[in-house]
Amino acid sequence: MIAEPYEYFTTLLIALLPCAAGLQIARWLFPHERRLLVLGGVGLGVGIGLVTFGIAALVQVVPLTVAGAAVNSLSALLAARLAWQWRSDPLRVNLGRWTWLVVSLLLLILFICGVEFVSSIWHANTHENLLIRLGLAAHFLAGNWPPAHPWEPDTVFFYRFGAPLWTAAVARLGGADVFAAGLSVTLVSVLACLWGVAAAVTLLTDKSTGLLAGLLVAVAGPQNFLALPNAPFGELTASSAQRLVDIGPARLQEGYVLGESFQQLIPFSYTLVVGLAAAAGVGALAVAMSGGHARLPPSLLVGGLAFAGIGITAEHVFPVMAVGLLLPAPVLALSERRKEALALVGLVLTASLMALVPEGPLAEFARGPDRAGFLRLDTRDLFTVPTHGLFPEPSLFMSTVPGTRAGVFDPVTWKGFGWALIAIAGSMVVAAFKRRIGLAAPAAIGLFALLIPGVLNDELNPWNTWRFTQVGLLLSAPALAILVTALWRWRRTGTWLARLVACGLVALAAGTWLVSLTLLPGVVRTPESPVLAEELAAARFASQLEYPQRALLLPGPRTFNELSSSMADGMHKYAVTFGRLQVPMGFDNRGSRERYADVYARAQDELAPEDLSALEIDLVYTAQNHLSPEQQVMLDRAVAHNRLAPMFTSLGGARRIYRVLGDDDG
Repeated sequence: MIAEPYEYFTTLLIALLPCAAGLQIARWLFPHERRLLVLGGVGLGVGIGLVTFGIAALVQVVPLTVAGAAVNSLSALLAARLAWQWRSDPLRVNLGRWTWLVVSLLLLILFICGVEFVSSIWHANTHENLLIRLGLAAHFLAGNWPPAHPWEPDTVFFYRFGAPLWTAAVARLGGADVFAAGLSVTLVSVLACLWGVAAAVTLLTDKSTGLLAGLLVAVAGPQNFLALPNAPFGELTASSAQRLVDIGPARLQEGYVLGESFQQLIPFSYTLVVGLAAAAGVGALAVAMSGGHARLPPSLLVGGLAFAGIGITAEHVFPVMAVGLLLPAPVLALSERRKEALALVGLVLTASLMALVPEGPLAEFARGPDRAGFLRLDTRDLFTVPTHGLFPEPSLFMSTVPGTRAGVFDPVTWKGFGWALIAIAGSMVVAAFKRRIGLAAPAAIGLFALLIPGVLNDELNPWNTWRFTQVGLLLSAPALAILVTALWRWRRTGTWLARLVACGLVALAAGTWLVSLTLLPGVVRTPESPVLAEELAAARFASQLEYPQRALLLPGPRTFNELSSSMADGMHKYAVTFGRLQVPMGFDNRGSRERYADVYARAQDELAPEDLSALEIDLVYTAQNHLSPEQQVMLDRAVAHNRLAPMFTSLGGARRIYRVLGDDDG
């Protein structure tokens, strides 16, 4: 389960193939552009959008291996064409004296993101990657299509599955485990996202601003570092250095307003980073289209397909992107650039239509809007954002819990993300001052994303609107880059003051990230499971059984909060992901918990044959080192009465798997 060295190489190579193909497509779309910064930013993101769309569309009619091979074969042909053309017509790097600094910072960021991803799998640094995303990828590898939810096997999982599906294809073609494939997909997506942001802002302004925008997206986060010495704000509390070491960078970078740094998206859910990477590439392509730098008809098709890929990977990004592309259309039309305005509108329409081709949240909504009945439009919370008050545990940096929402312009929001609010307002002022409306695009789109949680309520999972807030805050980073470069280049009265303000804003945005670097070793300090070798041996045995296998975990979680915990050494996460097991306990209140929860809990308590039969349980998967005496007696009694039969016991005896015997086995 822990990958062999060659697996990292093969999966990275396969994950890079669509990016190289996208770069070649970008060369074709921009016949007069030779800057690698621009073409690479467009190509990498567009390539990721195309591969996620292509595999998701094809897998509906052919097996995953065939779908992945078809898409990657085409990518390989385009990559070969890129290499051949580069010999006679190379692209210009042209980063000047800053090349070494840009490359060094990029490698540092990629290293940190790699550590964060590894920590999310083996060291209990958040739960969703191991619990759901990588688990879904492993189940795709086993032939899980249509995608049954691992924790609700009778429910089809049709949201945010684009990245796990791509991960599964990379693992299959690379002959690797999903862990190595997930790591490669994550690192390639981080590279594409930051490069795409740099390309988009470069097209809007200039190279220096673009590079700064990419860097700020990677490092900007809440201003929690201000609380470290002795909280200067009323609701912020001082926290000892030792407590921060124990808590680690995850809590340090956790905003009271539900927004975090880009780095925290990696361990939380890498699928969001894949969606953002595609969005950055499509955004850069749209900027080029609106500026008349791209061939419009083919750009419309390519961009629409890549944009559609976002809809199955990170559906929260799709509406934000759509509005972001539609906003400039009236301005272009009034400027007598109707062709470019129609192209942007056409891009959104093409993407909306193409997004209905693969199974996904948008296609599900179009076929049955009643399935989204938990969503409500309500303006009573307009100009508010969700806060940490939605969670039961207290915030590290807030001594009180004022409520589940805070006003966009409330003091608590300024304390957490004052730099973002200044960036949004300041870049709009810069755009007006320079009479270049395009400079206001990141701020306008970011503000729109921040306002969505105030009008769109998710009644099943209210905190789910955090994702819109996160997108809005990420878009504030390019807006900050535009404002900071304008202040730095100020040549009128008060140049020194303008530069001081610029430095101060960057420090506010990046300060928490810089402090968190000292805490990074803590995230890989202790493995989640002290019996990891036995854990993986049991999972490997289960994965070799005929798929699918439904399992009862004993002891094991019953609630969503327990799913997110390290209960029984986190056995449930490894069993479902690396063991490819389905556990019919119910996931959260978005799915069908009521169908499973009571029966599953009773089965854990009694191992009654009728309950095991009702859930179609095949295996009982146990953590022997965490069983209570009563649970062990119950298991022994079931074995004695020929209801269970031992199949596997790990070398140290910490994990054991039983086969559930039916009447035919008697």
